[in-house]
Amino acid sequence: MKNSSYILLLLIIVSCNAQSPVINLRDWKGENIVNSYLKDANNELDAYEGTYVFTSGDTIFKIKLKKVIKAKTIRYYRDLLVGEMEYKIGNITLLNTLPQLNTVYFDQANHKIDGGSIFQNLELPVCPECAPNEITLRLSIDDTQYFAAFFVKKTIINGMPALRVFKRTSGPITKTAGQPKTVSIIRDGDYIFIKQP
Repeated sequence: MKNSSYILLLLIIVSCNAQSPVINLRDWKGENIVNSYLKDANNELDAYEGTYVFTSGDTIFKIKLKKVIKAKTIRYYRDLLVGEMEYKIGNITLLNTLPQLNTVYFDQANHKIDGGSIFQNLELPVCPECAPNEITLRLSIDDTQYFAAFFVKKTIINGMPALRVFKRTSGPITKTAGQPKTVSIIRDGDYIFIKQP
């Protein structure tokens, strides 16, 4: 009887593992396969880790990104970038979530920056000056008032590693009837973030 129980348990474990496909993050096309693992098989997200700073006039926008391996979502697991940010104009800090970078949330997408969908250059947003094999990452950013897409591409500026980012707001986090319309804390548009040593 003991042997048949062990065999049954072994079969259950094997069948559970057989139904958990591993999908290369680069090849993922948005399928939502329960218990799958979207793996950064080529370690492409590693190159985006670090601290980056955008400056323009008296505006300073700092982001910190790190890779999380096999983060659990509601339906599947995935490798992704998470991050936090600081946004200052002059001496006024409008947003600073940098201390939360090492917080381990039940859902790592609760970080203010998260994602890691990989787009080939022929997909939107198209980069005419980029090589055909270059990729763009799509991250989400939450400035506590609005959600936005962050399209991120690696580049070199004055010999320094950098990120070229296009931010596009998608909508308010919450909207209550009768309240005045809010605006995104961080303006939409293009940013160049220089990697910090």
